[in-house]
Amino acid sequence: MATTGARSDRRGTRERILDLAQAAVLRKSFANTSIDELIAGAEISRSGFFYHFKDKNALALALLQRYLDQHNAMIEALFVRADELHDDPLHSFLIAIKLFAENMEALPATHPGCVVAALCYHDQSHFDNVRALNAQGMVE
Repeated sequence: MATTGARSDRRGTRERILDLAQAAVLRKSFANTSIDELIAGAEISRSGFFYHFKDKNALALALLQRYLDQHNAMIEALFVRADELHDDPLHSFLIAIKLFAENMEALPATHPGCVVAALCYHDQSHFDNVRALNAQGMVE
């Protein structure tokens, strides 16, 4: 049972690092976010950080993947809800668009910024895998 708690704690630490990184990136950019500030904020050792992310590029990749997963889940939920509200595919699609528009109206109050845009801004700072995931996320 202790193993499950340890795994949960590791996941919690990884998520805490990602939360801190996202807030810092949206506030001041990825380039201006240091590993040291994330270590201090998460109250972990340097080796604790590198246990979760092999380098800053791996952090960018994980941050972007998490953001895209959350975004895609939100879009999927809108279309599922629209399908629940109407059987006709066209009406369902129009409802989903309306739900999306309502979601976007609340965006300034509920969402501090866009990780995709923040990582695009310093595109040349990242390895090809971060640029490729960012491009793929925009196409999907």
